[in-house]
Amino acid sequence: MKKDRLAEIAARAAEIEEELTALYELDELDDEQAARCDELEAEVQRLADEAEQIEARNEQLARATQLARVADNIERGYDAPKFNKGSLADTDIDPLRASRSEVRDAALRRNEALEMDLGDITDEVRAQLEGAIRGSTVKDSRGVVGGLVLTTTTDAYRSAFQKGLAGRNDLWTPEEREAVARAAEFRAAMGLTDANGGYGVPVHLDPTVILTNDGAQGAIRSLARVERITTNQWNGLSSAGVTAGWGAEFAEVSDGSPTFGQPSVEAHKAHAFVQGSIEIVQDFRGLESEIMMMFADAKARLEAPAFINGSGSGQPQGVVTGLLAEDGTPNVVDPSTPEAFSPEVDVYNVKNALAVRWRGNGVFVAAPGTIDVIRQAGAERNTFLVDLGGATPTRLIGYPLAEDENMADASQIDDTKSEDNPVLLFGDFKAGYLIVDRVGMAVEYVPHVFHTDNNLPMGVRGWYAYWRVGAGLINSKALKVLNVATTA
Repeated sequence: MKKDRLAEIAARAAEIEEELTALYELDELDDEQAARCDELEAEVQRLADEAEQIEARNEQLARATQLARVADNIERGYDAPKFNKGSLADTDIDPLRASRSEVRDAALRRNEALEMDLGDITDEVRAQLEGAIRGSTVKDSRGVVGGLVLTTTTDAYRSAFQKGLAGRNDLWTPEEREAVARAAEFRAAMGLTDANGGYGVPVHLDPTVILTNDGAQGAIRSLARVERITTNQWNGLSSAGVTAGWGAEFAEVSDGSPTFGQPSVEAHKAHAFVQGSIEIVQDFRGLESEIMMMFADAKARLEAPAFINGSGSGQPQGVVTGLLAEDGTPNVVDPSTPEAFSPEVDVYNVKNALAVRWRGNGVFVAAPGTIDVIRQAGAERNTFLVDLGGATPTRLIGYPLAEDENMADASQIDDTKSEDNPVLLFGDFKAGYLIVDRVGMAVEYVPHVFHTDNNLPMGVRGWYAYWRVGAGLINSKALKVLNVATTA
């Protein structure tokens, strides 16, 4: 079979690559080794020509099959846009049984071959996928991302996913069923899903893999350190550093060994539910992209407040929550005037409270109302080095200034109530605050949504998505918060 021959070609190519790599690493080649290189390179060319011929014949066969389906009036409303495959042999690689390097290389080839004219395959998406596959943007010791690329970016899986979102898995072809089963097996083996699992979102559409700031409601994700993992928890290592000192000639050095801590951030389950009428499901061909866009927006709107004020119990720990939990320490700055925000003094106090070590990457974060109060104070007294142009000033006393509506608003402080008002954050967020995205969002189709009055169907379909995300302080010394506490 041609499929078997392509697999043989791929296997032989891997052997040649290994042998050539060993030869190329030699400082000098003798005559026998040079001749062997020429022989192997010639064989690679012959294999490439043979694979190209097989692929060309397969492409002609696929076109003939497609025309036959049209002639038979088979429903095509949910067919997926096609991908150009860098190598058909890539589809034969089993990510559960192949080596990590084989999976990575095949996934990189697949990523390069994804069509550029598809609306959801942009240069940015391709670049993020490459970083995730190589492990430079995802903490992935198991090769999960490469496996997801190989199992969820095929034509068969993409079309099956679209049909599944419309509740038409009865229209799945044998190839689509096989693709779904293959992806489900991989996700289950990697611990990315439970027994029921839903449909794994194609990796190039998955917001836990492809990060975007579109529609974001807060600044913290763009400022913080973001790690994407394939396990349930991120574990790190922290230290205050080695202690150095001065010493006389022949004097014994003092032990300056650091004390290590092990910060960890757990990924918590988050979920969202979208409803749509039966008529929309029947008539709307852009169902996949629209649903995924809504889930990505819901994800951003859920997470942004949590990254500021999340409790840390069953949800991410917010940066403000973490700092206020250490109240009474230098991490919380009190206002110069009790129960009032005096920007002409308090802004400088917050800056000076942060150690010089962290100021180089320092960023101020405040709510829009607080920024307006600061702007007015600066304009009146001319004491702030603030860019007053535009909707939001870009800098405050020389440091970048970011807007986040989830912070407390200094213009709304009520001294008749007893409450905390964390109005201003400052520090190195990449050093102090970590966001963890666990790779792999899943979507389940709900065929009927029942009305709560009489428990009868209401002509509405539903889509249930779930993912995991966590966040927390990993170095509170790198951040400060100004808290204007009031007492009734």
